[in-house]
Amino acid sequence: TRESQDLVALEGMELHEAITASLPPSLVWQRRWNTDYSKIMACYVIGPPADLETARTILLRLMKPAPLRILAQAFAEMWMLTKRRAEGEMDRSEASRIWLEKMKPYPHDSTICSLTSWAETSPWFPAWAELKSLIDERTNERDMMLRAVNRALASEHGVPESA
Repeated sequence: TRESQDLVALEGMELHEAITASLPPSLVWQRRWNTDYSKIMACYVIGPPADLETARTILLRLMKPAPLRILAQAFAEMWMLTKRRAEGEMDRSEASRIWLEKMKPYPHDSTICSLTSWAETSPWFPAWAELKSLIDERTNERDMMLRAVNRALASEHGVPESA
C-alpha cells in the first residue's frame, strides 16, 4: 500500500495514476475537470460499500501529514536556498513556527514536494499564498476523491449528503 511520502517524486498524470491505482478497481469514478484539465472541479464515485470504506482508508492514509521533523528540515532547506525580501526580515525560528503550523494539516508529499521544488523555481522566499497554491494543487484530487467517497458512503447508509 502506498503512503503519502511515496508520492513525493511523482508529478501530474503520474501522481493521478498512482493515487487511482492504489484504490479498489471496482470503484467507478467520474471527474469533472476545469477547461485546461489541471484541476478537478467535481468528483463522483460508485461502488460496493466495503470498497468505498477501503478507498476512504487509503485516501486518508494518502492525506497523512509529514512528521514535524521532516517538514522542519524541508522548510529549513528552502529558507537557506532562497532570499527573503528586505521588508521587515523575520526571525527564522518565528517564521519556522508559523509556517510549520500552517503546513501541518497537509499531506506529506504535498508539503515536502512544494517546499523542495520552490527553491528550484524561484530565488525568492515565497509568500504563504504562493506555497499554499502549490500544496493545494497536489492535494486537490485526493481531497475531491475523499469527499466523493464520503458522499457515496453517506448515501449508502441513508445519511443526507454533505461535502
